[in-house]
Amino acid sequence: MNSVWVTSPEFAGWLGKRGFHWRKLWKRRWVALHGAELVYMDKEPTLENSSNMNMTKALITPATIVAKDDIDGNTLGFVVHINDGKSPVWCLRAESHIEKQNWLTRLNHVIAIVRWLDDYEKVRVLGVGGTGIVYELLHKANGRKFAMKEMEIKNKTQMQMALHEAEILKDIMEKISHPNVMQIEKVFQVGSKFYMVFPLCTGGELY
Repeated sequence: MNSVWVTSPEFAGWLGKRGFHWRKLWKRRWVALHGAELVYMDKEPTLENSSNMNMTKALITPATIVAKDDIDGNTLGFVVHINDGKSPVWCLRAESHIEKQNWLTRLNHVIAIVRWLDDYEKVRVLGVGGTGIVYELLHKANGRKFAMKEMEIKNKTQMQMALHEAEILKDIMEKISHPNVMQIEKVFQVGSKFYMVFPLCTGGELY
């Protein structure tokens, strides 16, 4: 999480998955990572079948741990311990070592974002605009305060606008270092929500 720009990836593909029930059978399942949600289903979703698909979901938490070793020593396997007190362990196997590494990278990326968010608390709403809501954000451990803009992305146009705004600010920050120029602390996306975190400026209105 050293980079300013952090994206929670949307990722999906076929994996071997061990069943949750007593027989623990391995079956090929379509597994998807959507924001902080891990989902599996019997078949790949399409426009035709997406409305009546049976899905099993688990929400990745700050306590979630990904173990890169298979329970039976298979080099393509890995294990996701959700650790939310109710979800079972997800035992998964990729179809190649590259695919396994891709899953490990993306899952650990999401866990890092979830843990980062868990360190903070939304204190109050600072403002509401046409593109999102700005919150005062408090770091629970050290008391530092930030401003966080949260945008709900509902379509491709909104995503392009959010990315464009973040790219401009990131470009300015990388080229200019001045106490009067706003710096970005974090930019990240989790599912349909896009976040930008800044230092909290308490000097009043710009005007």
